[in-house]
Amino acid sequence: MYSPDSARDISIKEEPEDHPLDILHMVVCKEDDSPEQERSPSPLQEEPEPPHIKEEQEDLLQSPEQPDGSMLTIIAVKSEEENDDDDEEDISSHCSEVEVELQADTEVTEDESERKPFNCIFCDKSFRKSRDLNRHQRVHTGERPYSCTLCDKSFTHSSSLKTHQRIHTGEKPFHCIYCDMRFMQSGILNRHQRIHTGEKPFQCKHCDKSFTVSSHLKRHQLIHTGEKPFKCEHCDKSYADSSALKTHQHVHTGEKPFHCKHCDKSFIQSGDLNRHQRVHTGEKPFHCKHCDKSFSNSGSLKTHQRVHTGEKPFHCEHCDKCFSHSGELNRHQRIHTGERPFNCKHCDKSFNNLPNLKRHLFIHTGEKPFHCKHCDKSFNVSSNLKAHLRVCPQFSQDK
Repeated sequence: MYSPDSARDISIKEEPEDHPLDILHMVVCKEDDSPEQERSPSPLQEEPEPPHIKEEQEDLLQSPEQPDGSMLTIIAVKSEEENDDDDEEDISSHCSEVEVELQADTEVTEDESERKPFNCIFCDKSFRKSRDLNRHQRVHTGERPYSCTLCDKSFTHSSSLKTHQRIHTGEKPFHCIYCDMRFMQSGILNRHQRIHTGEKPFQCKHCDKSFTVSSHLKRHQLIHTGEKPFKCEHCDKSYADSSALKTHQHVHTGEKPFHCKHCDKSFIQSGDLNRHQRVHTGEKPFHCKHCDKSFSNSGSLKTHQRVHTGEKPFHCEHCDKCFSHSGELNRHQRIHTGERPFNCKHCDKSFNNLPNLKRHLFIHTGEKPFHCKHCDKSFNVSSNLKAHLRVCPQFSQDK
């Protein structure tokens, strides 16, 4: 007889030979490592028959040890009654739960391996979606399938084309919430709004400076590293950022791509054009906080403010003199060096500053730009006009 004290508490009954269906079910049994207690069969329950399961028919699967120290054992047995649907559903539910539990680790591994199934054939990058892979591979192939219908430009992404077309349409869909300015791109709007908020989210790891734009931080960090990766192909100069190199190369090519819309002047740098156009517009957006003066460029304001602060940051390396302007320092140092970089094209004379050369050129051209407003005399030097005013009879009479 089968002992009830067996390690597995299983009720198994062999299926009759003439049963029409030979269905195997998975039964979950809990194997307890704790000492078994004496169990006596209920008087109403028949003593179970010993299982007659051949060794090759028995299918035992053991899952990992459970938190309470017990083991889950799965045994393939035959159902007792063909029409016992309730028992069959109960057994099936047990089997499903265990099957999910056993396969959980395998499924996680498979999910992780299939997380980025689309691999680039040119490099080792992988992507979740095929369209992301297609966009990436255009970096390698150079393909630009999105063409502008208004010009000859083409793009790798449809979004880049859409942004570009706003140049032609003039559309500026992104509005500043602090002022009335509008922008073609959301990124440009975000950078602009930091002017109002004062936010500087990009911080230098070498010093305490921070910046509103990541590109400004990158350029700044080159000060600490001393790196100048952008080299001129025409000379030995190198620069910390590509825009500075591009501007420098205009010196070699003679190109002046920035044209004034008010006159025929052109400039190498956009900043020079902006400053020049204020001559036509009269705009002076830079205001002194110490007085009521305004200036057309920030450099002039900064220089002017030294009048109030008394700052003279430019020191002569040959003597102890200091200057508030770099130009003044350069002119002064030519006294020590004897340098005369301004040459007359009509004779062999040279000068240490530009104003002196201009005055000298009046001798060759015969130009006399300084006119006496009291008589018809003119002079090529302002000091000669001042000397004339002392003796001018009309000037004396007007007094």
